[in-house]
Amino acid sequence: MVQAFILFIIAIIQINNCQQIDKQSQNLQSDSMMTILIYGEGTNQDLQSNIGSALLQNYPNYEILVAVSSQQTIDQIQQYVEQNYTQQKHIKIKYIAHIEANDFVGIIKDFIDQINGEFIVLSHILTQSKPERLQIVSQMAKSQNFQALLSDISIYENEGGWFPTCNRGLIQREYKRGLDYLLFTKYPKFEFQMILRKSYFQIISQHSKHLNRFDFLNSMISIQEPIEINHYLVNISVSNYRYKYTSDYILISQKDRIKFQHYNRYLQSKYQQKVNKYPSQYPLVSIAMASYNRDHLLIQAVNSIIEQTYTNWELHIVDDGSHNLLTLQILQFLQSIPRIRVSYLYTNQQCTFAHNYAISYIKGEFFTVFDDDDIMLSDRIEKQLNYLIYNKELDLVGAKNQEYDPAGTYTWAQNRNLLNYWDVKISLATQNIFTHGTVLVRMSDKMKKHFYYEHTSQSDYRQWLKLLYELEHENIKMGFYDAQVQGVRSHFKKLSHYHKIANDHKSTWIPVKQLEAFQKLSPSLLDHTDFQCLSQTMNDIINKRMPIRTCEGFNIENVQELILSHYGTKPSQTPQDLIVLTDTLKSYVEFYNQAQIKGQVQIKPDSKKRIFACIYFDQKTDIIQNQIEQLKGHVDQFIILSMASLTQEKSQSSKQFQQQIKQIIENKYKTKVIDVNVDQNKLLEDQLIKRLKELGAQDDDYVLILSQGEFINTQELKKFEKLRMHVGVFGLRQLNETQHFKKGKIINFRLLKEKGFRWIRNFEIAPEIHKNMDGQSACLEQSKIGQQELISSQKFDTIQHDTGFVNVNTIHNGGYILETMSKQMWNSLP
Repeated sequence: MVQAFILFIIAIIQINNCQQIDKQSQNLQSDSMMTILIYGEGTNQDLQSNIGSALLQNYPNYEILVAVSSQQTIDQIQQYVEQNYTQQKHIKIKYIAHIEANDFVGIIKDFIDQINGEFIVLSHILTQSKPERLQIVSQMAKSQNFQALLSDISIYENEGGWFPTCNRGLIQREYKRGLDYLLFTKYPKFEFQMILRKSYFQIISQHSKHLNRFDFLNSMISIQEPIEINHYLVNISVSNYRYKYTSDYILISQKDRIKFQHYNRYLQSKYQQKVNKYPSQYPLVSIAMASYNRDHLLIQAVNSIIEQTYTNWELHIVDDGSHNLLTLQILQFLQSIPRIRVSYLYTNQQCTFAHNYAISYIKGEFFTVFDDDDIMLSDRIEKQLNYLIYNKELDLVGAKNQEYDPAGTYTWAQNRNLLNYWDVKISLATQNIFTHGTVLVRMSDKMKKHFYYEHTSQSDYRQWLKLLYELEHENIKMGFYDAQVQGVRSHFKKLSHYHKIANDHKSTWIPVKQLEAFQKLSPSLLDHTDFQCLSQTMNDIINKRMPIRTCEGFNIENVQELILSHYGTKPSQTPQDLIVLTDTLKSYVEFYNQAQIKGQVQIKPDSKKRIFACIYFDQKTDIIQNQIEQLKGHVDQFIILSMASLTQEKSQSSKQFQQQIKQIIENKYKTKVIDVNVDQNKLLEDQLIKRLKELGAQDDDYVLILSQGEFINTQELKKFEKLRMHVGVFGLRQLNETQHFKKGKIINFRLLKEKGFRWIRNFEIAPEIHKNMDGQSACLEQSKIGQQELISSQKFDTIQHDTGFVNVNTIHNGGYILETMSKQMWNSLP
C-alpha cells in the first residue's frame, strides 16, 4: 500500500509538471516571485539578525513572511524594523503568530493563501541568509526544473572563524533511513537550507490532514531527492547549531510521549527478536562511554550505536561531572532508552577514571570503549565480533578509523595493513596504531584483571603496551581487523585532548615505554643500534614505507635472529606462536632486502650526542689519571676541576702543588684544569657551565659528573647513550663490598643549565632498585668490571619536576669506587 501511494504521488507530480511547463517557460525570462519564510524559536536578537539578512537580498522580487509564537514578539520586531530599515520599506513583510513556530510545514499549510511566491525559501531564526541567496536560487530555477533545492551552510564560531561545511554524503544517508530512527537521525540541514516550489509542497501536503515537518521531510525524500548546489548561502553559529540540534530532536521529542513509547517498543523488539531465537550466536557486547559537557555530538555518538546492525548490546555512559544543563537533559532522556545506562560522577575525575568506572559495571562477554563525540560505523560491532569469535586465540582486536573535522566533514582515513598479532605487537613498540574506539575486547578472566586505564595522557597506548609487553607472561594477543570501524572527530574539546602538562608527559613517557618494549623483544637489540634509529627503521618496515630511513650498523637479519632466539626460550610461547613470529620477521627481512635492491634505503647521518666528562678532585692525581684513562675513547671531552683551594691553606707550597697537578694533567691529556675558588664570582657551577659553552656543548649533549675515585662501567655508559634518556644514575659500590656508597650522574646539558649542579648532585630516584632487583621489573645483563662479575640491572622512570618531565635511567651496578674525595671537600660543594 505504501509503495502504491508513493507511485501515485509521483504520477501526480509528473502530470502537474507537464501542465506547468508552459507557465514556467514564460517566467524563465523574468525573476520568479519568492517568499522568505522566517520561522522558529530563538531570541529577539536572533530574529533581528535574520530579518536584517532577509531585507538585504540582492534580488528585486520577493516578500517576507515572519512566523513567531506570540503577538508581543510581533509588536517588538515591527518597531525594530521600522526604526532600522527605512530604505527597505518597499519590501513587503507579513507577520503572523503561530503556536508551533518551529513547524514550517504547519505554518505553510495554515497560511498558504498568504504566500505569493512561486518558491518558498526557508529561513530559520537561528540562521542568516547571505545577500546572494535569492539571486542564485533564481538562476538555478531558470536552468533546471527543481522541486526542492539545498545549498551548503557555513558554521562559524561565536568568537569568529569558520568551520567547513557539513558532510553532504552523511546527511543524505541519514535522511534515507526510515521513520524508525525519527528521534535520532533528523539533521537540521534541510530546514536551514531548503527552498521549496509552492506547488510541490501543496501536492505532498494535500493527502495528509495532520502532516508535520518530520513526515513531510520523509515523504519528500521518498518521492524525489532535492537538488543540491555547492554554494554557501546560509550562516549559523556553532552555539545556535548545537541548540537547534539538541533542543529540536531531543528535548522537544521528550514531550511527545506517545511517539517515544512507540519508538521504545520498536527498540525492544529489534533487540530481542534475534537474540531470543539464537542466544548463543548473539553474545552481549558492552560499550563503555565517558562524557563531559557534551550535547549534539553525544546524540550523534549514541545514534551511531543504536543503528548498529548487531542487536545485542548495552551502553553504559558515565557523566564526568557535567555542569551543562543541556547535557544533563540529554542524559536524562537517554537513560530512559532500553540498553542504555547512565551513571553520574558529581565531580570531574577526568576520562580515565570515568572509563574505568564504566568498565567495572559492564556485563558483556565482549566490550569496547567509545568516545562521546565519535561515530561508530553501522556494521562495526557485527564484523569485529565475528572476527573475535572466529579467531579464538585473540584477546582483543583493533581496526582502522576515519577522521572528521569539527563540523563532520570527512578528512582522511587510516590505510594500514598488519599481518597478524605479532605484527601488531612489534608495530606497537614504534607507535600507537589503535584508538580505543576501534578495539573490541574479549572479557576473559585476564582482561577482567588487567584491563584498566592508568594514564590520563594517551591512555589507550599505555594500555596496549601494558597488556602486550609488561604482562608478556600472560601471552595476551591483539589482532587486526582490516576495515575502518570508527569516525573520529578532531577538535580541541575532546575528552582525550591534553593540556600542556599532559602533552609534556605524553611526549616524555612514550619513548621510555617504547624502549622497554624493544628490550622485551630482545634485551640485546640496542647493543649495536641506537634506539631512535631502531624505532624509525622498524616503523618504516612494518608500514611498508619506502625509502626506509635507517642508520649505519642496522642489520635486519640480526634483529630477526635476536628476537627469535629470545622468544624461543620463553615458556609462555607456543610452537604456533613461534611459527607466526618467524613468518612475520621473515616478511620484514624480505621487505628490507627489496628496498635495498631498489636503492630505497637511506642511511641517515649519525646523530650521536657528545659526552663531556666532568671530574672533581682535590689532590690524588694518580686516581684522576686512572679515571681519565678508563674513559678515553668513551667520552668526547674532559673537564677537570681542582677543588684543592677549598680544602688547603693558601700557602706558597699549596699553590705550587696545585700548579704541578695542573701541569701533569694538561700536558699528558691536553685537558685544561680549572681552579674552583670560594670567590662568589667563580662558583663551581658557573665555572662548569662556562667551560662547557667554551667547548661548544649543545643542549642535547651529555655531561657526566664524577668525583675523585668514581669509575663508571663504560659498557653501561655506551648503552645509556643509545637510549637517549635525560638523566642517568649509576649505582657505584666499593670493590669487594655489596653496599652502594654513591651514585654517579649523567645529565643532558639543557637540563643541567635549567636545574643546576646542586639539583643533579642531590638527585635520587627508585632507591629500592639498589636493594632488590628480581629480573621481572628490570633488564638483567652480564658485565665485567676489573676482576669481578656483576649483574647490571636497570630501570626506567618518567618523573615530574617543577618545569616539566624527565626520563631517568637508573643502573644498579653502574661502576665502582676506589677512593673518594675528603668529606670536607665534598661538603664544600655548592
